Amino acid sequence: SNTRIRELSEMNRLLLIAACSGALVCFGAPASAVTYNQNLIADPTFQNPIGVGNAPNPWSDWTSAGITTHSTLNPIIGNYASIPFGGDLFQRFTPLNSSTPVTYQFTFLARNQSNQNAALVFAFQQAFGTPISDVFSLGLGKEIYLPGNSGFVIESLKFTLANPNFLVNELTFSNSYDAPVAGIEDSNNAPGTVIDIAGVSLIAFTSG
Repeated sequence: SNTRIRELSEMNRLLLIAACSGALVCFGAPASAVTYNQNLIADPTFQNPIGVGNAPNPWSDWTSAGITTHSTLNPIIGNYASIPFGGDLFQRFTPLNSSTPVTYQFTFLARNQSNQNAALVFAFQQAFGTPISDVFSLGLGKEIYLPGNSGFVIESLKFTLANPNFLVNELTFSNSYDAPVAGIEDSNNAPGTVIDIAGVSLIAFTSG
């Protein structure tokens, strides 16, 4: 259908951004209006094996839950990471610029392989953890809900950094967040829940 064609076109556009490493121009806008810089996420399509614990490659399975990578099917580019119940997938990077306000666009694809609905918590934080209440108050994280057998869906988060009180140098995805924090008490999924992540992109952009 035309709707399905539009969905696939949008998915390919976002995955192209995730896969590229050079300067990009925002699709549908004049080159002078919005300029995208390179993707700040290393290995956005999960070509490397996932590390374990405090040994990212550049991604790591913090809780040793058994996160694996698998080939995707068209139109998705590259591989996806499969996060089992209790898994925390993370990547560290050079701290994001916050000396002056900078706006970032974060985009990824998520899929719930399980029959039951599932919650996914993702956040930008300081390496080794930042209170989730601090992260959420700055708009650096989110809890999303994925229907059972959802298929890949596009998720995004736009945020502006302006001198937070911690370094922002780690991205994490959690299948069953393990802390009883206000606002995300329902993020513990049923045992056996599996959530897949693909096409991860983080881009800073400037208007001019």
